[in-house]
Amino acid sequence: MMKWRPFLVILLLALAGCGGGSEETQTVVSVPAAATAPSPPAMPPDVARVVRNLQASSSGVRRDAAKLACRSYSRDPHVLQVANRELLNGYTRNMTDRVHIDAMAWLCKTLAASGKKQYAETLRKVVAGTSNRKLIKYAKESLRQLE
Repeated sequence: MMKWRPFLVILLLALAGCGGGSEETQTVVSVPAAATAPSPPAMPPDVARVVRNLQASSSGVRRDAAKLACRSYSRDPHVLQVANRELLNGYTRNMTDRVHIDAMAWLCKTLAASGKKQYAETLRKVVAGTSNRKLIKYAKESLRQLE
């Protein structure tokens, strides 16, 4: 059964030049609701916190969130999507920041813990594109877990 969302349409005939005098006519019209795609399920608050912290500006906050993601949220699609994106955005940046490198290594481990082979390409990019030995080591280990 189609849901109908009522809309109140007020036609002001006086403004349109129709009808006589200053009478206002109101017409109620029911218009079917627009066909919309179902919205994705809302994130639980704990997942939202991890996702928010993975995107934080502080390397320490990102590292702690990446550890938590690896240990407890490695199957959550929201967390994995953000972890993948943050790793791709960060594996060539801040190579002198040890905490940032640690966060990137934990993101590699998070993707590996998911068991999803779709993240192997990201890990290959990290291995090929970074100059940091620690990050290369963890990206290779993570890639081996997925293959």
